[in-house]
Amino acid sequence: MWKIVLLKIFYYLFFTVVFIFALLVFFRIVNFYFGIPKLEDFLADIISRIKL
Repeated sequence: MWKIVLLKIFYYLFFTVVFIFALLVFFRIVNFYFGIPKLEDFLADIISRIKL
């Protein structure tokens, strides 16, 4: 029983992380950084590593 609960937790955690990553990439595209320079540098680095 506990394995099913753990699997559900990881399932929702994975999609939460994917959603947050997609949201941050969207903010990078529209140049919205919450006024945090480190976030701007971090997102610029991630976007530069993605080869489309």
